[in-house]
Order: sequence, then C-alpha cells, then structure tokens
Amino acid sequence: MSEYDDRQLKLMLSFIKNYQLGHSSLSSLICNLNALLNVLEDIDKKWIDLVTGYSGDLEEVYAVGLDQEKKEYSLRDREFINEAIQNILILIHAKLPPQKEEDIEN
Repeated sequence: MSEYDDRQLKLMLSFIKNYQLGHSSLSSLICNLNALLNVLEDIDKKWIDLVTGYSGDLEEVYAVGLDQEKKEYSLRDREFINEAIQNILILIHAKLPPQKEEDIEN
C-alpha cells in the first residue's frame, strides 16, 4: 500500500474517532469517509465496496432521521451506527500495518 493511501486510512480513523467522541456529526463522518474512499489509489475495489456498503448503512440511518425530523437517534439506531462503524474499523485496521500505540494519532 502506498504512503498516500496509508495517510487516507489514518484520516478515516481520525474522523471516526472524532465522531465517537462527539466532536462531529454523523453527516460529517459520512461525507469525510466517502470523500476519502473516492481518492484512494491502490486499494482493491472489493475492500472499497465493503466500506462503501457500511457507509451506506450510516447514510440510511442519517436519511431516515432527517426524514422523521429526529433530534436524536434511538437506541436501535445508535446500535446500528456503532455496528457499521465497528465493521469499517475492522476493515481499515486490516489494511494498515501494525503500529505501536505511541504511533497512533490521538
């Protein structure tokens, strides 16, 4: 994998972490993930399709919430969001080389 793609995957991790900490919205996370997926250079299409599918799951929850004018997500919605994010994290970590704890961005 190229250094460029490595940086994009690490950015994905950073955006996910910011969302999980409550520092960004679900819509921002979706937009950032999709933008980064579109600029990857040397990642196989099957992997991109898998991540895109989970990002699509996030989009679906977000769209339904907008349509229903929800102010917050239900427990079921949050569980669905968390499951999609966990699956994306698994896929990202599978692509990244092992890192020392101090090398991982905060």
